[in-house]
Amino acid sequence: MQSNHTSIQKDFYRESGNWLSPLQIWAKCINPNLHFIYILRKTQHYRKNSVLGMFWRLVLRHHQIKYGFQIYPETQIGEGFYLGHWGNVVINPKAKIGKNCNIAQGVSIAQANRGKNEGVSVIGDEVWIGPNAVLVGKISIGSKLLKK
Repeated sequence: MQSNHTSIQKDFYRESGNWLSPLQIWAKCINPNLHFIYILRKTQHYRKNSVLGMFWRLVLRHHQIKYGFQIYPETQIGEGFYLGHWGNVVINPKAKIGKNCNIAQGVSIAQANRGKNEGVSVIGDEVWIGPNAVLVGKISIGSKLLKK
């Protein structure tokens, strides 16, 4: 059965435990990590070369610098994404993250360009990555890994 809730609503549900209206979601954007997720999802919603896509990419870039998140719209992130704290999170745009995942502050998910672990990480559903964790290379975490 398909849900009528948007990705943004599902992301914010993880924080509040309630389904929120667009106005309630915007009110919660006073929190930097939720504000960044909102902007990231808006950017992911539009094609890269469209006028709105370019606008949201510019807004996202400003907030990447402001909040210390380096997460790109190309990164495949499942619904229910939650950034536990804001600041110093770096995720490679080729990484894949499943549904209902939590990422704490100081986390880096990076690409290895050579060696036996060449590639990027795949994070399954319902995974928590704790503070200052560093994942480099082709690492798979979680029992329900993404199929793509």
